Amino acid sequence: MQTDHQPAMLADRYSLQTLLEHTRVGAVWLATDTVLERAVTVTLIDPRIGGDAAARELLFANARALATASPPRFLRLLDARMDGDLPFLVTERMTGETLEEVLHREGRLPAERACAILAQVLEALAEAHAAGVLHLGLTTSDVVFDDAGEVRVRNAGIAEASELADQRRTDGSAQIGAADVRADVWAAGALLFELLTGRPFVAATDDPEHVHAPRVVRAVVARALASDPVDRFPDARSMAAALRASTKPARQHQTPGAPSRIVRTWLAVPILVTVVAAAVVGGGFWLGRLEIGGPLGITTTRDVPTTAPAAVEPLPISTITVLDPPPGDGQENDSALRYATDGDPATVWKSENYFDAELHKPGVGLLLDLGTSSTVSGFRLDTPAPGFRFSIVVGDDVATMLEDARGAASYTAPDADRSFPPASGRYVLVWITSVVPIGDGSNRAEISEIRILGTT
Repeated sequence: MQTDHQPAMLADRYSLQTLLEHTRVGAVWLATDTVLERAVTVTLIDPRIGGDAAARELLFANARALATASPPRFLRLLDARMDGDLPFLVTERMTGETLEEVLHREGRLPAERACAILAQVLEALAEAHAAGVLHLGLTTSDVVFDDAGEVRVRNAGIAEASELADQRRTDGSAQIGAADVRADVWAAGALLFELLTGRPFVAATDDPEHVHAPRVVRAVVARALASDPVDRFPDARSMAAALRASTKPARQHQTPGAPSRIVRTWLAVPILVTVVAAAVVGGGFWLGRLEIGGPLGITTTRDVPTTAPAAVEPLPISTITVLDPPPGDGQENDSALRYATDGDPATVWKSENYFDAELHKPGVGLLLDLGTSSTVSGFRLDTPAPGFRFSIVVGDDVATMLEDARGAASYTAPDADRSFPPASGRYVLVWITSVVPIGDGSNRAEISEIRILGTT
């Protein structure tokens, strides 16, 4: 490695000028691209990777995948090559502070700010995961703020190559570990713990829920840091959605008296909707535009059948996540979520037991990620315990969808094979607002299968 006083030329193109920092993956330099005459950042990678053909190929394969995808929340990768046995990566010039520097200066961060930063980090990780690249080494030094204060992430894919190089030196194996995106979810949870406490997470001694934050944020940290990967968030986007949902609704409770006003608003809205609906229905009968019939008991004289068109098909669901905003605790029998979409009617997701049959909160939701924006026009819900109430909301912004759920049309389970006016979005929120008595004496909502109908 070069020092501050020994600038060098790499690959006859990049002139190293100022050593910015040493990180766990190598030395980071401010440099000049002498061909394009522009300032860049050069990271000199551990030469052990350069000396191992398999590790070197993995490093450059990850670099090619990131360069092709060009994830907007990553520092843009401009070049990746060797100088002798020394691999190096060239990215756009890094001008802002790292998260490590911010923490060193400010100490632990307020929960809302920490969650906002982590949500952006998770969105960056999701971009890398979509390109087939795991980070596997996320720390505060990998998070950089640009001139506008936006979060950027760096160094994805390097730790995987380093791990392979170490493994080959130890046992000669060319196999990398069985890590998946949930390894990065765990690292994001550890990073959030550090932002909230001001110190790194130690798995052997730290309780993930012992952080200075609202209960629902603590629940997100605990789930991300679950020792069993099955119990973690299934991917980075679902954890980001949970973080955004855990902070935005919480602000509604910061003003004195706000909870009572919210309760009054929830009571006033259905009353107002009922009055307006009655007036519209009465006018429709008087004008001859409505008649008795249809699945709701009333239909227009020129009603269109409510059955979904033949071309409409069940949409694939990539992930399913619980949304349990305040005053909920952020969890709702998460370990059984997969049963609601596994295609097996014999397996059932059950909500928690509400002993007096009241939720004591606006609702609890199952967030279905379709993986891409789709046109949703119906659903099929099966349950062994009919009678609970729920709404369906489609959209792309989870916080907005939670707000829209308050005024959404309500169904009574099972209400299978229901269609509605087409709506577009990547996410579908099943917002449950009541529970029913179950034969074992508990009060729950149960879903054996939920299918979303539409077109991609």
